[in-house]
Amino acid sequence: MKKVSILICTHNRSNLLRECIESALEQSYPNIEILVSDDCSDDDTREIVYRYPVRYQWHSKNVGRVNNYRSAYWATDGEFVLLLDDDNILIDRDFIRDAVEMDCGFTMGGDYVGGDRKDMGKNLLRLPNVGTCVIPHEEFLNEYYNIHFSFSVFKRCYVEKPFPHDILSADMETILPCFIGDVGIIKRGVALWYQHGGNASGNGSLLEHWRNRQWISAVAERAERAGIEWRAWYLKAMYRHLVGMGKSALGLSPSYLKGGRNTPSSGRW
Repeated sequence: MKKVSILICTHNRSNLLRECIESALEQSYPNIEILVSDDCSDDDTREIVYRYPVRYQWHSKNVGRVNNYRSAYWATDGEFVLLLDDDNILIDRDFIRDAVEMDCGFTMGGDYVGGDRKDMGKNLLRLPNVGTCVIPHEEFLNEYYNIHFSFSVFKRCYVEKPFPHDILSADMETILPCFIGDVGIIKRGVALWYQHGGNASGNGSLLEHWRNRQWISAVAERAERAGIEWRAWYLKAMYRHLVGMGKSALGLSPSYLKGGRNTPSSGRW
């Protein structure tokens, strides 16, 4: 049975971590390892983690969000990987089981955004306008460019450089190029993404958002090497990125990135 590694990267968010860990433990797929990678938290994170049958690693100094991702990635060996931040909870216990069965480069489900469980059932971030299916890699870029990344289980064998740059969308830069192994779509909400005012995506500077375009280049470069036409997708993706930067500069970020639960602000996650 194929092994799945769930990486829970955290920093001073013990108030959210318990629910995150419990949601991972409730997954129906049996062959799962869960690693909590703690970026030098000074709250009661350690005490909370020790209550659960999960692995735990602690950094003695703050290494930052992306370095913590890298560390957790290399500390595990599952054929499939799910990156689960501490402000995420899984709400569909069969998500990993179904993703492994689809056996794609990455398989994504929808995620709800909000400040509490009451937001489940609304604010579902965008998925391709198709049912549950597998999208061949030859079709993915030019047919389904207009998507939100959402929650994804990805295959380690398709990752060339895990988290190569310290950017806001380091997860996208690592996982989206795995489209080369085809893309699975699970057309239902599988997770809840808590918005609490400390989310990295809602707090980056304009310079950080400009640097964040590197994830677009990573996908284009992978497509180029595979002989897949990428230019039309690149222009559309870059246009959307620049429009998003403009809205952010004008204070027009989506409302779901602006509020919600209170949580310590040290280290944007």
